[in-house]
Amino acid sequence: MQLDPYFVEFYHWSKENNVPIVVLSSGMTPVISALFETLLGHKPDDHLVIVANDVESRDGKDINTEGGWQIKYHDDSHFGHDKSLEIKPYAALPDNVRPTLFARQFFIDLELARGFHYQHDTPIYNRFRVLPAAIHGHLPSHYSGLVVTDVTIKTCSHINPFSKCKPTSQSWTQVDKDLYLRTGWTSTAFVQFERKKEEDLLPTDKVVIDLKISRLVPETTEDTKDGEKDEETWEPRPGGIWLRRTAKRHASDSQTAITLVDVLFGADAVDPRIGWEVRDTPLLLDSRTEELEARLSIQRGDPQKMKKPVPRINEHGRFKIMQLADLHLSTGLGLCRDPIPAEPVPGQKCEADPRTLEFVERLLDEEKPDMVVLTGDQVNGETSKDAQSALFKSVKLLVDRKIPYAAIFGNHDDEGNLNRSELMAILEQLPYSVSSAGPEDIDGVGNYIVEVLGRGNSAHSALTLYLLDSHSYSPDERQFRGYDWIKPSQIRWFQNTAQGLKRKHHEYTYMHMNMAFIHIPLPEYRDPNNLFIGNWDEPPTAPGFNSGFKDALEEEEAKIDEQMIVDGGAVRGLS
Repeated sequence: MQLDPYFVEFYHWSKENNVPIVVLSSGMTPVISALFETLLGHKPDDHLVIVANDVESRDGKDINTEGGWQIKYHDDSHFGHDKSLEIKPYAALPDNVRPTLFARQFFIDLELARGFHYQHDTPIYNRFRVLPAAIHGHLPSHYSGLVVTDVTIKTCSHINPFSKCKPTSQSWTQVDKDLYLRTGWTSTAFVQFERKKEEDLLPTDKVVIDLKISRLVPETTEDTKDGEKDEETWEPRPGGIWLRRTAKRHASDSQTAITLVDVLFGADAVDPRIGWEVRDTPLLLDSRTEELEARLSIQRGDPQKMKKPVPRINEHGRFKIMQLADLHLSTGLGLCRDPIPAEPVPGQKCEADPRTLEFVERLLDEEKPDMVVLTGDQVNGETSKDAQSALFKSVKLLVDRKIPYAAIFGNHDDEGNLNRSELMAILEQLPYSVSSAGPEDIDGVGNYIVEVLGRGNSAHSALTLYLLDSHSYSPDERQFRGYDWIKPSQIRWFQNTAQGLKRKHHEYTYMHMNMAFIHIPLPEYRDPNNLFIGNWDEPPTAPGFNSGFKDALEEEEAKIDEQMIVDGGAVRGLS
């Protein structure tokens, strides 16, 4: 296992600033303690406290023998270790005394605990979850006041066992993306950049204020500002990188200072994050294909904070939702499958992603939706060696038009280099996204609701959107071939949520409505006797097992006395 390098930074910062770290876990203290000792390289210091379950001998046996131990629960509750019991005492303290809780995604555990509500009982700092190192660069900076002082490319050999790519200094960060996307026979290469805190900069330290990719030396600008002549020269780095660096006073305070660096792939790479810019020219490597074109994306200044959008019925009393399903975007331009005509431009290959996005762009401008729901297979995992690049393309048009959007996954999204949790962690942080991973104790990633408020200043929900993860392929191919289905835990979550919102929704003076979105359609879609509009070309790709979600929808519709509509994202065969 590899410890997230940002935790090491946080661990040492906490020790230096006398900030205690309390690890609340439903695991076992000896295991967690041994894990920290292994990953940190030493026993944790006293400022890190583990509050978890323990182990004890079973029926007088030796605890070190097989079957000789059992869990000794920290709390006598049906939660085992009830985390709320550790946190609730702080809720009674005055506002100016209560500590700030730096939390990863265990809100659902806390909500379920008895009488504890995290939003009311303690401040939460959750801007940066504990995720694999490769995901950190996709999200806003977890610590402001850091500026980039250098950028380089480190190449390593597969043949030489002594060749190492990892940074040798804690001030250097590696973007964990092989610039050859794991296609190199003998070597790998990674972008590394050095960052320092502004207050730690020495008079001789230089801050990177510009970055370009070029075979030739870029032109030097000579701008005059505040009576000072700006004549920083360009410094070369591997891969055609050129840096402009300055040691001028206050340079690190400006919005021109580069604060983060990331890597994207493909000639059509875009970055929807606010304050980020993709360099037009790819890194000058010996890449053999367009999809392997590695491009740098840079962030200038402090990361901009954006509030989550609040969908609302528009001034005309309407709310238009556009569904985008099965975009199947790739890393790079992608190749068309069964295009009509076969060659849109005679003699030129059909590039799938530009064609798809041009179509989406036209529809967005024609329909002008109030919200977009992406119902799965945004990413074609099989052709997405860097899923982040494909995912960014799926939302860039929406961000540019400031359209709120929610997303769930299909059976292809996580077939690339990122799993569902990692993809959702990126989506949750992107501008105008109302997407959410949902409860951790429910099957899948992306079971959540979006409330659309009434027009004007109404605080009441007019429309509730239920989004559920329909998973991927059947877990039992022998008995039920094809695709997966909605699980019992998801159906219970839907029923409990609908019942819990019933009284609140009845306060809305107009008719409250509900919509459910899934990717893999329900088995009932297969019935050719259903009323449908369009052509029936082939059967929908529904699962072979019927878990009863349609029945649950109908039952809740009757119980809450509200209209319920369900939409399947991958209802192929209907046109």
